[in-house]
Amino acid sequence: MKKILLLAAFAMMAMAMSAQVMLDVYVSDDTQPTNYRNAPKGDIVGQLENGDMISVDRCVNGWFRITGSEYYNGEGDYTYRYKGEKWIHCSVVTVSWMQDGSVNFTLRATPSKKGKVVHRGYANKWLDGNNITHVLDFNKNWVKLSLKNGKTGWVERNLVCGNSLTVCM
Repeated sequence: MKKILLLAAFAMMAMAMSAQVMLDVYVSDDTQPTNYRNAPKGDIVGQLENGDMISVDRCVNGWFRITGSEYYNGEGDYTYRYKGEKWIHCSVVTVSWMQDGSVNFTLRATPSKKGKVVHRGYANKWLDGNNITHVLDFNKNWVKLSLKNGKTGWVERNLVCGNSLTVCM
């Protein structure tokens, strides 16, 4: 009986570790096309255009690993395939505020509702300082952002949208 329980516990741990947390983001880079690489700081293996939407599953020292073998080109309904490891720097990917951009948000020092408040704001297209410049990190429930006003911190994940073409209602 102990062996069965032990095997069940190991199986549950393996499933939990294999469950990936992904974040949808889009490319926002004035120096396009934007390179993606085979490893953080690795060789260039391809390029993306401004507005291309991708999913990332982890962050390593400011680099996001692109998941899957497809991405959506914001210029049309085109899907491209590529193989192998793909990495993109956090400085060229971003998200938008959810809904119509009219969001009250609290930026926190840590990814927790108990984290110290860094900045409270209202985000909409007319308040440029509270717009998001890029994504720095993420976890299951939180996204670390950099804002145009220079503030950096964590917001609840449900407040942001990784689609450059819609508002993710």
